[in-house]
Amino acid sequence: MKIKQHTIAIIDDDEDDSGILASAFRTTYESVAVLTFNSGNDFFAFLNSAAVQPDLVITDLYMPKLSGLELITMLKADALTHNVPAILFSTIKNEPARKAVVGFANVHYLVKPTNFRGYLALTHTIMDMFRHLLVDNSPDT
Repeated sequence: MKIKQHTIAIIDDDEDDSGILASAFRTTYESVAVLTFNSGNDFFAFLNSAAVQPDLVITDLYMPKLSGLELITMLKADALTHNVPAILFSTIKNEPARKAVVGFANVHYLVKPTNFRGYLALTHTIMDMFRHLLVDNSPDT
């Protein structure tokens, strides 16, 4: 069994939050390519021009213009991206948002940690949730 190269897209208008999460993933998982976007609009512009789509999308809940919940709704409504797993992420527990994502397949709601150690632990939690992203079952060549 070998580790699959995969791409995680992080969408957050707070560059500190997206940077620390990206750094935690890069520190913990060498096989992860992390892309960061400051807005949902930037992310969708990338999707429209990219040859590949991310294996996992992590988006902040509260962003101007296009909220994380709106982003996930659009992602899940598109035939090309409806199977992409996603995480809605916020600094606070938001029960209505958590309940809203329950209706989507393969979408979870998580609360942002308060320090880098928490972000490192969170990367393990996320990868455990989406373990299928890690494993490449193709035969060795």
